[in-house]
Amino acid sequence: MTRGQPGLRSLAAVPWLSDTERVRIRDLVAGGLSQAEVARREGLGESTVSRIVRGVDRRVLPEVLGWQVVEPLHRAGRTAPEIAVELGVDHELVRRSLRRHRLPLVSDGWLWERYINGERTTTEMGEEAACHPTMIHRYLLRAGIPVRSRGRRRTNR
Repeated sequence: MTRGQPGLRSLAAVPWLSDTERVRIRDLVAGGLSQAEVARREGLGESTVSRIVRGVDRRVLPEVLGWQVVEPLHRAGRTAPEIAVELGVDHELVRRSLRRHRLPLVSDGWLWERYINGERTTTEMGEEAACHPTMIHRYLLRAGIPVRSRGRRRTNR
């Protein structure tokens, strides 16, 4: 089924979906039904079933991704995707939390380690941090890290 198809309920549209129903959906998938089959049976979108199975629930975002949880992980040099894996949530939710607390997506230490010590390109770093290379470039400039010219890469890798 496609996105926006009439009759399908997204997770945002079903805040009333009880915890019991969410557990039943997880059990159906664990019992061998595909997420697509469960979505059809329950009248939900496949992405909604996927988020329920993965435990990504926007209703619990503030509690799960509060400043006290995200900030120490970020300061330790973890990227949004790494924090997401550790907390068991979608990386986009971590990105929103970082923005809400006015933290960059990556720390200065992470930038230095990857760009200077690891001689990685902004493209490689962007893939790892799940953001555009231009954003990595901006972060490098803000952190005062000397930026290499485009296309130039050291050969002693």
